[in-house]
Order: sequence, then C-alpha cells, then structure tokens
Amino acid sequence: MTEEQETLIQPLRRNAAKLNAICEPLPDAVPAYELLSGGLIYDDEIPKDVDAEVSYGLRPLWYHRKRLILGETDSLWDEYWDTCYTLFPNWNGFLESRRKPTPTILDIISKGEERFAREIEEIISEVDQGP
Repeated sequence: MTEEQETLIQPLRRNAAKLNAICEPLPDAVPAYELLSGGLIYDDEIPKDVDAEVSYGLRPLWYHRKRLILGETDSLWDEYWDTCYTLFPNWNGFLESRRKPTPTILDIISKGEERFAREIEEIISEVDQGP
C-alpha cells in the first residue's frame, strides 16, 4: 500500500469493529453518487459516532466499488479494498448486491459523473475569466 493509503486506512483500522457492526442493510437504503470520491455511497454505510477521518478512509472503497460495478480494473486500490474487507468483512458496503451493475445504479453513476464534469467545467470557466 502507498503511504497515502496507509494514512487513509488508519481510522478504519481503529473503527473496524464499528464498521463491521454495520451489517444489516436498511431496506430503504438509497445509493448516491459521492462527488468527493467519484464513487457510489449508500446512506447506511457510515457509523454515526465516528469522526470525519472515517469518511475520508471510506471514500477509496466507494470509488473502487464503482469501478468494480463498471467492470473497470484499478489495481491501485485493490490491496486497500482487500485489507478493508479483511478488517470489517460484514460491512454493508461489501455486499455483493451493491456491486452489481443494475440499470438504476448505472444511471446514478452516469448522472453523477455528468454533474461532476459540469461542475469542473464551471470552475475552470470561472478561473479562466478571472475576477
């Protein structure tokens, strides 16, 4: 693992038991595109009583899961995914059903990526125009 990945995974190591306890998916859990990670997140995947570092550490998993859904390989995050799976294998985020490319999931990803691209274009345009 890279040094950055080791830094990101430390809060997950410390909170592995809490993450592993998130093992009962909510029947009405809603997936959404998470702009900061470029991945897919469900609203029942983050423990309520942890600091923001845990969310930062989960972002690579949401990103990697999106890549798995799309059938894309990204060996950079394979070891991170595997290590996290070893630390908290029962976490809702690892559910096989959340890694399937359903039409709804593919639509959420597509719309999320389009929105991200538009927002980046707007930022670049504003910077190019200057004050």
